[in-house]
Amino acid sequence: MRALVKAIGEDVGVRITFDTVGGDAQVMETISAEMTSALLNFHRGVYLFAIGVRHKLHIALDWSEFQHATRLVTARLTNKQLREDLALLEGVLSVPAI
Repeated sequence: MRALVKAIGEDVGVRITFDTVGGDAQVMETISAEMTSALLNFHRGVYLFAIGVRHKLHIALDWSEFQHATRLVTARLTNKQLREDLALLEGVLSVPAI
């Protein structure tokens, strides 16, 4: 998960650092507030989603905010593989809950 977020940061030209406890991230360069927010919301969403799937837990996540952040980040990417990975994730997120 961190590798994905780190690769996204490199693709958009920023360095992202991670807190060793709790999974918090920080964008180290100055970019637009909207993109900083999208990167951090994307990281938080992926982190919580992965925890929930791995441990079969219900998670408190604003799905619409996570989807919006995913779309903003995807639109900024130039790496084709990363764009495909995020498009796949966006597809998973768009499936309604049963």
